[in-house]
Amino acid sequence: MAIKHGSKVEKSFSASSMTDLMFLLLLFLLIATTLINPNALKLMLPKSSNMLKDKAMTTVSVQDSHNGASTATMWR
Repeated sequence: MAIKHGSKVEKSFSASSMTDLMFLLLLFLLIATTLINPNALKLMLPKSSNMLKDKAMTTVSVQDSHNGASTATMWR
């Protein structure tokens, strides 16, 4: 008496449906965030009477005996 083996189950995974779901979720979130209209209070803030001063500028110069000089500028 011969024993018949059942059909083997395919063990592969298709990620195409997962990418479709992620695309739809991304599309939904993009559309939903553009439709949001925040209901914030519009405040009338007073104008400043004094002007801000320019920030101090510091120049740092580094000299290498082989390649010449290079200069970097930094703001504080």
